Amino acid sequence: MKKIRFASLFLALGFMLASGAWWVQRSGAQVVGQDAGTRVEPQAITVRVLFGKKDTVPTNWDGSFSIVNGTFIGSQGWNFRSTDKWISPTSWVASTRISPVTRKMNTNGVLITLKASSQTQIQITTAQGNFSFAPAALVFGQPVLLLNGAASAERVFSEFTLPAGNTEDDFPTAAADTTGTLWTAYVSYTYGQSNLPFLRPMLTEPQSFDFLRPQGNGDQIRLARLTAQGGAGQWSHMADLTPAGQDVYRPALATGLDGEVWVAWSQKVGGQWDVYARRYNNGALSPPIQITQDASPDLHVALARDASGNIWLAWQSFANGTSDILISSVARGTENWNGATPISTSSANDWDPQLACGNDGSVWAVWDTYDKGDYDVMLRRLDGAEFGPAINVSDSPKFEARASVVCDAANRVWIAWEEAGPLWGKDYGRLYRDPAVGIPLYSGHTINVRCYADGQRLKTAGTLATLNTGTQTAFPRLGTDDKGRVFLTCRRPISDVQETVSTSWHSVVTFYEGSSWAPVVTVPNSDNALDARPAFANGPGGALYLVHTSDGRNQTYSTPWRNQIYIAPITGMAGSGPAVAPALVADPATMHDVDAKTLAERNDVSRLRSYRARAGPDVYQIVRGEFHRHTEISGDGKSEGSLIDMWRYGLDAATLDWIGNGDHNSGSAPGSSGGDREYTWWLVQKHTDAFTVPSQFAPVFSYERSVSFPDGHRNIIFPERGIRPLPRLKGNQANGVSPNDTKMLYKYLRAFDGICAAHTSGQYVGGTDWRDNDREVEPIVEIYQGDRQSYEYEGAPRSATAADAIGGYNPAGYVWNALAKGYRLGFESSSDHRSTHISYTMAYASTPTPQGVVDALRRRHCYAATDNILLDVRCGNKIMGDEFTIQTLPSLQISVTGTGPIARVIVVKNNKIVYTAMPNTTQVDLSWTDVEGCQGMSYYYVRIEQADGQLAWSSPMWIHGA
Repeated sequence: MKKIRFASLFLALGFMLASGAWWVQRSGAQVVGQDAGTRVEPQAITVRVLFGKKDTVPTNWDGSFSIVNGTFIGSQGWNFRSTDKWISPTSWVASTRISPVTRKMNTNGVLITLKASSQTQIQITTAQGNFSFAPAALVFGQPVLLLNGAASAERVFSEFTLPAGNTEDDFPTAAADTTGTLWTAYVSYTYGQSNLPFLRPMLTEPQSFDFLRPQGNGDQIRLARLTAQGGAGQWSHMADLTPAGQDVYRPALATGLDGEVWVAWSQKVGGQWDVYARRYNNGALSPPIQITQDASPDLHVALARDASGNIWLAWQSFANGTSDILISSVARGTENWNGATPISTSSANDWDPQLACGNDGSVWAVWDTYDKGDYDVMLRRLDGAEFGPAINVSDSPKFEARASVVCDAANRVWIAWEEAGPLWGKDYGRLYRDPAVGIPLYSGHTINVRCYADGQRLKTAGTLATLNTGTQTAFPRLGTDDKGRVFLTCRRPISDVQETVSTSWHSVVTFYEGSSWAPVVTVPNSDNALDARPAFANGPGGALYLVHTSDGRNQTYSTPWRNQIYIAPITGMAGSGPAVAPALVADPATMHDVDAKTLAERNDVSRLRSYRARAGPDVYQIVRGEFHRHTEISGDGKSEGSLIDMWRYGLDAATLDWIGNGDHNSGSAPGSSGGDREYTWWLVQKHTDAFTVPSQFAPVFSYERSVSFPDGHRNIIFPERGIRPLPRLKGNQANGVSPNDTKMLYKYLRAFDGICAAHTSGQYVGGTDWRDNDREVEPIVEIYQGDRQSYEYEGAPRSATAADAIGGYNPAGYVWNALAKGYRLGFESSSDHRSTHISYTMAYASTPTPQGVVDALRRRHCYAATDNILLDVRCGNKIMGDEFTIQTLPSLQISVTGTGPIARVIVVKNNKIVYTAMPNTTQVDLSWTDVEGCQGMSYYYVRIEQADGQLAWSSPMWIHGA
């Protein structure tokens, strides 16, 4: 982790002490204790000193600092790399260097935390010169150039860590009680008994793969508080709200008027994800209370307290197949929750509720909905005998989602949300680069803000240009200080940090006063993945605090890293006097309707979902999906978006029936971000589990294992949870250094009942020459990829050529060569990086479950398609993918319903085109008989070519003649 040096007189960051807080059965309450805690200094000043602002070549910036008329608290590096280090709390070795991503010079620097007065000076000595400055004179968001512009100093937020052991502490939420005490709830993950937080490449094949099934790992919900203690605060652990080793999902927290603290979360118990809540009051814990009981997942909880002391709860429920926003409440001083009431009104998926309460008794909820084929932010007033109407805050074709809401002192309702262009997640890939048909999942995202007062929709007179210019912004959160100012935080990337960790995202803070938004200030220790949502809360002395996480990715290149909870006092950023009233101007609402293309796609999907194929006694349904969907978790996933966006894409933009995460397990460095990291793997697996909606959405457990040629890249699939990715063997078959990595993979898949599929097989970098195959565990192959090309055969539609091959031209890896070797491979199509909405695996499944999907793929009962084309190929009572013997001439029955006119229906036999029909109609039903017969064994498949270029490939049938 980050190496933060603190003076022992002021801060001693130790491990968590045992609190004696254990799971309380439903029979009664229990008193819990607290640990020694962390001293938090709200009046501390932290400065960031950057070096190398004029460097054009790597430069030595070794140095030290001293403080005159001030008190040292702590220090740490900024953008340090493996050769940068501290040699004492006040001296370092560091050099600027060229970014591996941008190929431009990187600055680096130091963070110094101290107590300072107007007379305090910090003196800096470096190999490039010396300088000094007064830290108390620095202003947030206004760096001061020093050393003739070669260095700078800037005030940033001071931050303090919640003490913890060897756990991953993540997903914090926070709120203040009526005494000013700040409460925090969060998820703490404990590693498995094998104690392998990171897997490494292996020198030899293991005798057993049992070490890849963790034992004793899992989550728990923990509660901590920050209390005033003299001029500082004490941040201490108070209670464990669940035992360790659980499956829990994102808590929410609210405080009552009588000193109680309510925490709610989602938890998997008895095979289903339900909402639970628990009350903490004066050292006593209530029994855990189960709020929901339906078999479908209930996720994304939110809590708030109204002016009368009632606690309100909102969450996202999949009880009706698509997700709705439901609410419940509990009266002040009681533990009896009311029944669930829906507040969303759409038949499409509704997402991510948030709550806010005004001091006039009002209760407000925001969420976003996919009602019109794009995300719009909705607002609704909940208090009173009848709820107010649902208001579309952002009625446009854009991506408008992940809203935050807060009420200010004047009971104005502020809403912030994340915004991107129209057609989010629609047609995008190598052949599609037109924003008129689709944009990828993470491109051009910004933040927008609106205010509602007296029934009027308003916007700020000042713009958010300084926040939204020049970089991506995401995951906004709002808060208010004790003067009534509205604060906004969101996530922004540091573009030059991308090695084994994808991108390093930081939180930034601004506030609105008068007619302007303040310059943004970076929260230094907020480096983490994109979806690391911080929480604003008021605390001791009325100060505003930001509670957030960091996994140390901006600093860790030689030691393992983990998530820790931080708290940052947001003091000194705004003036201490009364706030200037916000300037707001009218912002007339807009409206848009569902477009014709969205309606047509919904009809296409409905047709596929309602289709049933009957073959003898078996009945199959088509379930659409893919298992090669990347996110930012992959080291090369900088532009993929967050893990949660994979689920939004699968459920909404692509309306899939199943999906599999395709993030790489790769990463030999200690800070690697893929599935070789136990915590990352746990998050992916948990999300896959949590978004399984019975009979509606059946995701599979998957990952990408990327080994160089000739072993190649393969996507791994399991129907069940709990198997960690297989580390690689060092070396590869091409240079003869290692044993056969691919055959080791086959043994691993047999041990855990998994399957795999080679992807980009005709690419040299990640392809293969088909020297290996195991038909039991490698039954399918990615014949087309939206991010790249087709690898069916040379000259096939969308196939790679020597002139345009992406990742190297490798004709030995084409699928026809594998079929010619006698391999039994069904066909699938997936996206890979960036690409969306143009690659589908259509599985003929007996049941729409994860096991049903994997069984269909294992039996090769599937076809690949670039659009929602319905393709059914039979031979008697056998379907695509089957191998069988017949006594007559092979006769194929081919039924196709296209999304446009079908230009050609092509039959391939033994790697030769033997039949072509040119119907030029959307619906095709035909029979073709091979009058030459099988002559032993022959394989047949069908390719569909639409007039608009869309394609589909049935899996082959292997037919033995009598």
